[in-house]
Amino acid sequence: MKRYYRKLIRDKIPEVIEKRGGTYKVKVLRDKEFASALRKKLVEETREAAKAPVHQLGEELADVLECAQTLASLYNLSWADITKKQKQKRTERGAFRKRLYRIWSADK
Repeated sequence: MKRYYRKLIRDKIPEVIEKRGGTYKVKVLRDKEFASALRKKLVEETREAAKAPVHQLGEELADVLECAQTLASLYNLSWADITKKQKQKRTERGAFRKRLYRIWSADK
């Protein structure tokens, strides 16, 4: 019985399916389709990481990181530049070490 997924998969998933004796149909995405599918995959993986029990969190975060790095590469963004921006933001706005949770604020 066919199960439809219609989502981006990792490169070796077809091999995994074949080894289990299954069949599949895939297509190679063009740049715009790939960018869109990759962004959706990033959201999917982020949701999974947000819901993951602690013992699975590392695996889910690895999936988020894989999507983020692939997306950066697609747009020719260097990972070094991204981590530099991360450090700049940490310097300017802080990290999350204090565990602050904003309830409300008001501007003048």
